[in-house]
Amino acid sequence: MELKALSESARLMQTLMDGALTLEVGKAVEQLVAEENWELLSHLLLTGAEVSARQIADVLIEREVLAPVVAAACMRRETRRPSMSTPRHAASAQRIFRDFERDEQGAGVPEHIVQEAQAIAAAAEESRRIAMQRESQLDRDPIRQHIVDELGERLNTSDAVLDALVVIAAASAWESTRRDAAIKVANNNIARGKLLRARRVPDIAALGAASASRAVAGRLAGALAENLPEEGHEHYHAALGFIAKHHPDLGPRQEAQRKLSGQ
Repeated sequence: MELKALSESARLMQTLMDGALTLEVGKAVEQLVAEENWELLSHLLLTGAEVSARQIADVLIEREVLAPVVAAACMRRETRRPSMSTPRHAASAQRIFRDFERDEQGAGVPEHIVQEAQAIAAAAEESRRIAMQRESQLDRDPIRQHIVDELGERLNTSDAVLDALVVIAAASAWESTRRDAAIKVANNNIARGKLLRARRVPDIAALGAASASRAVAGRLAGALAENLPEEGHEHYHAALGFIAKHHPDLGPRQEAQRKLSGQ
């Protein structure tokens, strides 16, 4: 966005990035909406405080300005808090070795004890490193969940919302968000019917994969078998492949496989 526009909105940005004063946050969101400054709102939805992001998401969803909302559901990260796996706990091992070194008046610490202490310290440090790595891969940002839930409430009333959830299911960087979006669409009879009638087989397959659920994939495969695209359709073979892999009943799976092999 233009630097001048960014400068003019500096106070509003500070308010929304901080999110401490709820009343001020509401006023800032209202002003940016009145100005239809969707670009700045989209940036703040990705990076702002939880209080601010929730209000921004609600406003954008209400007005069906969905591209920024989808981007947030795909890319927004959780605000990190202090962890028990921080490097400060590593100081204990070094303190042990300093104590060994200070024992200058005694007979000295046996080498095998020093080696054992070093091995214990190394194992503890490796455990901390693994714990921190696992923690960095987890992300429980509540705004992504809020977005998926709010879109799910509007799923039956808007094709744009349906498309938004399908994209989130396919493109979100977070497995939990992909799964939640996929399940909301797959379990909704109206939304599922729209996808089937439009022969959106790649989207149906993407929902099955994102759901990480055999039951959901089986439900989609069963519905697809009853609404199979005509032979010659660009997604005919993809539909057969999905049915052959995921249909809950053996007969339809074998029939789809037979058609795929041309028998």
